[in-house]
Amino acid sequence: EFKLIDPDEVARRWGIRKNKPKMNYEKLSRGLRYYYDKNIIHKTSGKRYVYRFVCDLQNLLGYTPEEIHAMVDLKPVPSDDEDDEK
Repeated sequence: EFKLIDPDEVARRWGIRKNKPKMNYEKLSRGLRYYYDKNIIHKTSGKRYVYRFVCDLQNLLGYTPEEIHAMVDLKPVPSDDEDDEK
């Protein structure tokens, strides 16, 4: 499960990557919905900007989520559920 902390920035960067300068979160989220039917990701109901991968990423990509985080120098943010446990 992952949460887009700054969805507008994610959309802006995706727009740069795809050479679509007018990309915004509304357009990005519409595109993400295509992955719901393909069982790649699902929106976590009741939580804003929270998605989860349905497929087995390690099998698909050959890396664990932790290895992928390290490759892109990304530090996971604790989920709201983890904060509640403290």
